Amino acid sequence: MSTITPTQPITPPQGPAAPAFADVYRMDVDEFEHIADLLKAERVELIDGFIVERGTMDPSHVLSSEKTRRQLDRLLPDGWFVREDKPVQVHRTYEPFPDLAVVQGDPDTYENRHPAPADVAIVVEISDSTLTKDRGEKQVNYARGGISVYWIVNLIDRQVEVYTGPSSDSYSSCIIFKPGQSVPVVIDGVEVGQIAVAEILPRIAPAAGRNGP
Repeated sequence: MSTITPTQPITPPQGPAAPAFADVYRMDVDEFEHIADLLKAERVELIDGFIVERGTMDPSHVLSSEKTRRQLDRLLPDGWFVREDKPVQVHRTYEPFPDLAVVQGDPDTYENRHPAPADVAIVVEISDSTLTKDRGEKQVNYARGGISVYWIVNLIDRQVEVYTGPSSDSYSSCIIFKPGQSVPVVIDGVEVGQIAVAEILPRIAPAAGRNGP
């Protein structure tokens, strides 16, 4: 049995603090991809038009990501696959690298572009020190871009939070699944199986604050 969190208004985050210059320039995804390619940058993403460095992953984060990917891989129907730590073009000024994204097609489908929300069934973020960001800024932007299903694998509270019903500033529903429960995997509106929460969490909760943003 799952737990539905009370519906509460979520105040959209203001985004990263702008540098203290007279003029600030925000990029779109085309400009970001061009510059990132020139710099050969591997640990940056575009957040609200700003280039933001991504943090490193601690072992519990990596373990949970790998376990979640394996569980998803065994359930996905033909025509869908999992991208790990790769760009998703959510909207014009937001191109994050989610930990996992279930996308349609095959790798060759994205030879000349990154997946857009219409290509994505589920986005998954593995959260420890990034929990506030993943529930706030990322949740708002994934909803705004039209990502239909967003999972937070919450390592601190040892639960999986499933957000659905995207709108312009939030999701209308959040269902929390705890160890002993299973998360339904919904692809294009159809449940294709379930994943036990205990199967994708590390055995011990990590200390908050260890993983980078």
